[in-house]
Amino acid sequence: MIALGVIAGVVAANVGQLVVGYTLVVYCCANMVLTAPTMLLADLQGHYPGKWESVPGTLAATLPALVALLLLPLGP
Repeated sequence: MIALGVIAGVVAANVGQLVVGYTLVVYCCANMVLTAPTMLLADLQGHYPGKWESVPGTLAATLPALVALLLLPLGP
């Protein structure tokens, strides 16, 4: 669901609302990146059926958000 915030931010930036767009994208991407350690900790504590089962999903949610945050300063 947090990815919808990223989409809304991209749409807002493309229609000329740069501050709103960048704010949404940064907030949502930072949220995704900062929750990754919590998901990993939950996995290590056994909240998933098998150890390390959440890692592919965690990486799939975290890496694109991290790349977006790193590339954001290169934008317009």
